[in-house]
Amino acid sequence: AGLELVRIDAKAVVQDPLALTELHLVFRNPEARVREGRFEITLPEGAAISRFAMKVGDQWQEGEVLEKQRARQVYEDFLHRRQDPALLEQQAANVFSARVFPIPAGARKELIISYHQELVRSDEAYRLPLLGLPEVASLDLTVLVSKTNVAKPASNLGGARTQHEVVNVKRTAWKPDQDLIVSPTPGAAPGLRDGDLVVARVAPEFKQAP
Repeated sequence: AGLELVRIDAKAVVQDPLALTELHLVFRNPEARVREGRFEITLPEGAAISRFAMKVGDQWQEGEVLEKQRARQVYEDFLHRRQDPALLEQQAANVFSARVFPIPAGARKELIISYHQELVRSDEAYRLPLLGLPEVASLDLTVLVSKTNVAKPASNLGGARTQHEVVNVKRTAWKPDQDLIVSPTPGAAPGLRDGDLVVARVAPEFKQAP
């Protein structure tokens, strides 16, 4: 309340069985006084925060993970030093609240929140929660859905050929009345690999009914 949500730039990469989402949020203080910004965000079930950053001047200041009481002490200490602090706290399993100060009169404040989540089922659609947001002056959503062609080697040394389907949605002066839902792409790879690390979904088949 009192702050305007001017812009949301959301970028997501869906590579079964994981999805990574980055939200670039721009707020504006329309009042003729300095405000402390407070907001709350509910992430999809099972999602985990991977980045929290605030723009200070022309630079992005990255957040650090601290024990809650220590983080609050650091936030208050920065306030006394008249430096721009931001505090992101986990309230419940998937609910996070943030405090940002100061937001000068008529000024904008930019935040980045990134999170990753597991897609439990192969037929599970990617969902970006938007319902319930106030009217947004500018909304730009981009989702890259990866698909791997394993029918033939990508090179003489093997490997896999990965393609991306790009979903891009843009709105202006829009109050979201629903979430963004991107259906899964047939032919997705059965898992991810990076060196010796592998993430895969295993779905056992049973001859008997549960």
